[in-house]
Amino acid sequence: MSVREDLVANNRFIVTLGPLMYSFSKVTNISDSIELETITEGGYNDSPRFFEKPKAKVETLVLERGVQAGDSLGLDLMLKVGMHVYVAIIIVMNEGKVAKTYSFEEGIVTKWEVGGLEAVGKQLLIKKLEISHTGLLEI
Repeated sequence: MSVREDLVANNRFIVTLGPLMYSFSKVTNISDSIELETITEGGYNDSPRFFEKPKAKVETLVLERGVQAGDSLGLDLMLKVGMHVYVAIIIVMNEGKVAKTYSFEEGIVTKWEVGGLEAVGKQLLIKKLEISHTGLLEI
């Protein structure tokens, strides 16, 4: 993997979206949650019982200030709103070593935003990418 370190300062987050690999400077909304249903039951008067409900809402991962890793630079033609992403992996790097790894099984690109395009300067192409997903797991 080749990351354009001359373009991305502090690019500590490597993200694979299927066969595509990117490097980002900022990743937010790394979280997961469950919904609970409480039921008060006769014969069990000390406290209500908790039951896990199926997920009713999606989580959204926000990736900011990044570039595509590898020889080709820029926004891949496959990356578009509505694109389904299967088996995404987020690798948190610290001093060249893997510190943490997160993944989700299925997601969909809900928003992407690019920086201004200029021939002069070292602007980042991917300014913001949002992916709604089924839930993050720490590997």
